[in-house]
Amino acid sequence: PGLKMSLYPFQRLGVSYSIKAERCFIADDMGLGKTAESIATVQSLNAYPCLVICPASVKLNWIKEINMWVDKSAVIVSGEDISNINYDANFVIINYDIVEKHKTNLIKIKFKSIILDESQYIKGHKSKRSKAVKSLCKNIHYRFALTGTPVLNRPVELMPQLDALGRLDSLGGFWTFAKKYCNAKETYFGWDFSGKSNLDEL
Repeated sequence: PGLKMSLYPFQRLGVSYSIKAERCFIADDMGLGKTAESIATVQSLNAYPCLVICPASVKLNWIKEINMWVDKSAVIVSGEDISNINYDANFVIINYDIVEKHKTNLIKIKFKSIILDESQYIKGHKSKRSKAVKSLCKNIHYRFALTGTPVLNRPVELMPQLDALGRLDSLGGFWTFAKKYCNAKETYFGWDFSGKSNLDEL
């Protein structure tokens, strides 16, 4: 209900799964409508306001897609003086590069859902960006990570994304995941998580 256009059957299945899972990856291949599925999921759940974090290059595309699919307000957050920004909209769109700067203000908003577009942007678990996104996710119930490439090089890249979704514990937590799938080894310089193991299972 409330969608301006019809979803394809496979997209409806994706939305149905996402509604039930509440926190999951939407990882269709490029061009198959991950954005539409996430908007439809949020609409179905009436999970507004929704925070969208994405690369800067696709912020305008998010406005276009939102307007195409639903009659909801949307605002883009830019890097200007944070005291003059209006966060009052159904969809608040911000890019990964400036999330840390706006984190304090965004945490104050009672977002009901969050969409992490191109979620591989938070593949480094020690980066400020990943920590900021995780702290924002902590108090948001519905969480969706959109990516066609959840792992670019190594299984360790999946951990921050799973953590943001609140799904890392279901795979044993950080250390179990690291030892099982990242071939974690203690070296003279500390722990090395750059390896790969049990990839078929993962």
